[in-house]
Amino acid sequence: MELHNYSLKATIGENLEWAWEQGDATFGTTDTFAIPGILGKSVNVLKFPDSDEISDFSGIEVYVGAGLDEDNWLFNEYSIIVDVLYPETSSTDTRAIVSNAPIEQASVIINGEGKIGGTSFHGEILANNWYRIAIVVSHYSNNINYYLDGKKVGQEAIGGLIDGEGEHSLGDFFYLFTTDGLSKGGYISSVQFHNLALPDSVVSDLGGTTKLYESEDITLPGDEVVPTSDNSPGGEQAANAIDDNPVTKYLNFDKVDTGLTITTDGGVVTGLALTSANDAPDRDPANYILSGSNDDGATFTEIASGDVPEFAERFERQTVSFENDVAYTMYELVFPEVVNPGGANSMQIAEIELLASASEAGGDEPNDNEGNHIEDTVLAPFGFRFGFSINTDKGKSYTVEATGDLLQWNKIETINGTGSSVQFNDTRKALFERQYYRVRAVVE
Repeated sequence: MELHNYSLKATIGENLEWAWEQGDATFGTTDTFAIPGILGKSVNVLKFPDSDEISDFSGIEVYVGAGLDEDNWLFNEYSIIVDVLYPETSSTDTRAIVSNAPIEQASVIINGEGKIGGTSFHGEILANNWYRIAIVVSHYSNNINYYLDGKKVGQEAIGGLIDGEGEHSLGDFFYLFTTDGLSKGGYISSVQFHNLALPDSVVSDLGGTTKLYESEDITLPGDEVVPTSDNSPGGEQAANAIDDNPVTKYLNFDKVDTGLTITTDGGVVTGLALTSANDAPDRDPANYILSGSNDDGATFTEIASGDVPEFAERFERQTVSFENDVAYTMYELVFPEVVNPGGANSMQIAEIELLASASEAGGDEPNDNEGNHIEDTVLAPFGFRFGFSINTDKGKSYTVEATGDLLQWNKIETINGTGSSVQFNDTRKALFERQYYRVRAVVE
């Protein structure tokens, strides 16, 4: 789950919840909070405050119980991965990471020396640095392994199971950033839960803090572009807005309600990136309306609208984010007004990017998987390799299908149900710009 929509909405699986209340927890970006970005970029994060037994904020509740049933009622093998940063003000105090209940003694903490653990402490977590913390619990091996940025920093022994339950077993929920005393605040970018104890090699491949669902521009030079009108100079047509070249520009003398329609391969657009043109700031768009269509433009549904951030310079790139969970193939972007209607003779923009998260593509697809929830994603070396586990019924078969355009679905594997969770990993060697997945139960 990644915090790209300024909410606790999960990219895969169940949404997160506040353990009690949101309190002073605040969504924003690394830029607005004046903290280091990730991979040199400003990203969306949650700033969570100090918490104790009387604070409104008492952690984040993570539901993982979809994979449990009366026969498998606890997770005894699992992995929790969080991308976090702690400021200097938190660096010498206890910071709770994982608890089984809010306002209850945390099972995993970072202590006042910046080391992580439960009964023994390992590694070094410095202030104002992003870390990917991986906690891998295995009651089968009777240990917990701790990792920082893919590197194993320590291990501690845990007891075995008694009547199927151990000291670090998880039920339907676990909680982040809460304990029975003071837990200092920080920032979180993403959290993952895997219902298995990931091996060293997989955690190493996951590496350091990265954007698991990096927003990407779904427009490509050469995509079909239709302007709101043809009132443009010969060299400043609408297609210039998606040519990946900020030196060119799209200019429209209509000035009011100008824009374009772009036909793409599809995706769930949750943001826009706009680049100002070479001159005349008066012509910059002042606001926008974005709509989507899946019927070749016969009807459009409004996705988002709002102000365009002011461009301080020429060739400057500005972004806006918004909530959306529906994939469209055709997008209409209209700029109702320009910055200075009295001084401008037209609207102009150098580049338009429709930013989509590949992990959310296909958001309007029917839930063919029903109760067989996709549990997790796995990053593998040499790019993004997608994987998930399916809760299966014994004797049933399931087909995993994939598509690049939300139109033509191809079967890539058949899974035979075992009565428990079955892991699927996409091992195809072909490279895809984007892929969407669905699971169907085979009806005999």
